[in-house]
Amino acid sequence: MRKMPLNYLLTLMSSATLWIVLGIFIGNSIGDSITLATISVESFLNIFRMLLGIIAVLSLVLIFYWFYYGNKASTAGELDRAKKKYIVLFITEIVFAVIMLIVFIILLINEGVESYNYALIFVLGSVLTFILFWVSTLYLSPKNVKFLPFLAKKIF
Repeated sequence: MRKMPLNYLLTLMSSATLWIVLGIFIGNSIGDSITLATISVESFLNIFRMLLGIIAVLSLVLIFYWFYYGNKASTAGELDRAKKKYIVLFITEIVFAVIMLIVFIILLINEGVESYNYALIFVLGSVLTFILFWVSTLYLSPKNVKFLPFLAKKIF
């Protein structure tokens, strides 16, 4: 599973499946329960799905970069540098989730959205960003860097 292109394909399929589950099924559930002041539920769902799609693509870019970087022969000799790069990529994924939440708050500030809905949106964004990044890199990182993701030494 750690070999190219299988790790890329499995991550792409996982991301797409998560987006479908979160964006469509859970999004419809949120749309049914949310009360909005001026915009329609359809507009809310369009914004929700678009932002989830954007962060899913950004997350995939970082995951694919990690796979590419980890697969290079020179990376095996620079594991300290690779670990720092992994941490930077992981923090960037967290920033993506936070930025998505901030954009939601800005777009829906006058809609009277409850804070628990924002918390739920952040959790859903987290699943598509840093949680997907961690799980994908934990199980699908190339052999050169397979022990660098958080908890990889304890799990494997």
